[in-house]
Amino acid sequence: MKVLQKTLILLLIPLLFEAVLIIVLIFQSTQLEDETRRILAQRSLGQSVALLFSAYMAATDSVYWLQGKPNSSNHEKFRAYMQRVQTLQVEARRQIKAHNLEGHPAVAKLLRVSEYVGSKLVPYKEMIEERRALTADQIIDLVRNCNSMTLVLDECGQSARDLWEWERKQSQNSERLQRSKKEAMHTTLVVGLFGNLLLSVLMAVWFNHTTITRLRLIMGNARLIGNQAPLVVSVAGQDEFSELDLVLHKVSELMAESRKQELQAKTMKEDFYAMVTHDLRSPITSVGVALELLLDGAKGPLSDTAIDALSESSRNLERVYRLVNDFLDLRKLDAEGFEINLKPVSVELIVAQCTESIADIVQEKALRLKVSADSISIKADETSLSRILSNILSFVLAGATDKEEVEINVRRIEKQPGARFEVRSFGKSIEPSERENLFTAFQTSASTERSGLTLAIARLLVELHGGEIGVEENKPSGNIFWFSIPE
Repeated sequence: MKVLQKTLILLLIPLLFEAVLIIVLIFQSTQLEDETRRILAQRSLGQSVALLFSAYMAATDSVYWLQGKPNSSNHEKFRAYMQRVQTLQVEARRQIKAHNLEGHPAVAKLLRVSEYVGSKLVPYKEMIEERRALTADQIIDLVRNCNSMTLVLDECGQSARDLWEWERKQSQNSERLQRSKKEAMHTTLVVGLFGNLLLSVLMAVWFNHTTITRLRLIMGNARLIGNQAPLVVSVAGQDEFSELDLVLHKVSELMAESRKQELQAKTMKEDFYAMVTHDLRSPITSVGVALELLLDGAKGPLSDTAIDALSESSRNLERVYRLVNDFLDLRKLDAEGFEINLKPVSVELIVAQCTESIADIVQEKALRLKVSADSISIKADETSLSRILSNILSFVLAGATDKEEVEINVRRIEKQPGARFEVRSFGKSIEPSERENLFTAFQTSASTERSGLTLAIARLLVELHGGEIGVEENKPSGNIFWFSIPE
């Protein structure tokens, strides 16, 4: 299951639960409202019956008033009471029909009384409305009708009392039902609240089991990769987390294979260094000693041609010997724990030593060497500082043409206390694309047709001093090799 699907489940299930809870509460609330309306309607019906019964009594009394004094005022009272009786009859019938109470015995008797009153009294009310005064005979007949209604009204009163008693019992039952509905709503609300809380806890446990726990496993595997330790636990499933864990396991396998290859390469490198040290440098030393003995006449006098050949061989052997030493020095500088001895060093003295060491090649190529050095004392390793400047000079002089001008300048750095060394040449410029890799070991410069380790060793020694090294174009032609050493 994908993470998006889990997230949707985590959101939708509580929402569905809340929706069901709301629907149940709305249904119970609707039932409670219906019951409340029914109670109010029953009470309204009881009030209408009571008013109707009172109207009947008032109409009967008005008939007797009319018999005693048949004036217009009593005529109007009779008409008004009968009008009220008719209005209350209509309202009572409406409520009876609305609540389907036609079959109730008390209600049926009330309806019969209503029809009887209508048949006995309403015609006289209509005559009064037509502005016709009742005659004495009509009034006597109306009184006779009212006398005959006495028993009917007594029955009506008993029916009204029965209806009120029924309404009271119904109200009590409805109130009990209302209380039960309210209790049901409260129970639903409490159950929903605790159910929602329980559902939230269950969903949190499920999400923690399916997502958080697996994410912690992935984080643990990532830390194991950072510590270069093998991964043991795999995250099961078919979602993004399992895919990510699969990638981490592949990365771990690739890193393990890379470490294995790196260890093999390191072993081969150590074997190669050991071979250079024992199987190459020792024979070179022996051959060099043998050549010196021959040149010293240990095997007798030599011809001039033989002396020249042996001298050339000795010089070539010396270059090979220096290359082997540079190679071993580079190994020492690359290894951790190489230390330098910092102490105050005179820059003028270092420059003097280096110019003296290149005197032979300067003389051989008739180079014009210019030296300018400030009187500066910096904290540096004397041997290493001399080695840096000598390596740069040897690289520059190896590519210099006869009678070329070469400058050595050393100046104090004002912004950052220290010394800046420069070696300027005025011959062929190095291509810009080759300058970046010029101080990297085993890189060849097509512009100078030179390769070696001298500049790489110089870079490492400068970095050990906390300085910088580089090369720039010396316009219009030539190069400026420079390095800075802080005080």
